[in-house]
Amino acid sequence: MLVSKPKEAVTAIVKFDSLEWPSTLPVEKSKSMAYDALLREWGLTYQNKSAGTACAQVVAKGLRCLDGNMSLDKLIRLNRPAVIKLGDEKGGAYYAVLKTINGDSAQCIVGGEIRNVDLQEIKKRWHGDYSILWRIPPDYKGILYPGERSPVIAWLENKLAAIQGRKPLDTKNLIYGEMLVNQVKKFQRDEGIPSIGFIGPLTIIHLNNEAGSDEPKLMKKGEA
Repeated sequence: MLVSKPKEAVTAIVKFDSLEWPSTLPVEKSKSMAYDALLREWGLTYQNKSAGTACAQVVAKGLRCLDGNMSLDKLIRLNRPAVIKLGDEKGGAYYAVLKTINGDSAQCIVGGEIRNVDLQEIKKRWHGDYSILWRIPPDYKGILYPGERSPVIAWLENKLAAIQGRKPLDTKNLIYGEMLVNQVKKFQRDEGIPSIGFIGPLTIIHLNNEAGSDEPKLMKKGEA
């Protein structure tokens, strides 16, 4: 009896695009082009410089910029498209947009071009500087501290209720009291962010991620 040999597994070879800045474009334009691309992800248009910076322009839309330096893993947890500063092979730098992530590959916008790139290549070129957009809760005036009174409490209770799978409690008493503070601290611990009870950008972004929002994302829910 003839015994058929098992077929050899065929490994697909993925061909990634280059992350290099286009040689036909002045690198000095990379930052404005990156913010233009980021705003487009949110359905917005980046006006000319005389109208102010990108971060100033989005305030009227209920958005804010968040800038900083963090690891790629933490940026992925924030799950928002980001302007990132990359190093080139000659020791220079330029800006691009990290648009989406799918497994070991990412979609970036470099000089107005969409590139499918190796995530490891981003890690090699990126030193942690980022800028993202995030949506503020209604009536948000800044970081909310324990004991403060704020209309944001109603938004917070609705988000926590959605995450915990329960009905929202009555929020007529709009004080950020001990019960809510403890819930927020637990949520912060679970999300791997500082568990201090203050409600600022990181906590708000993670609350929106877990409760569900229509903001642009790096990854679909369940993949992040």
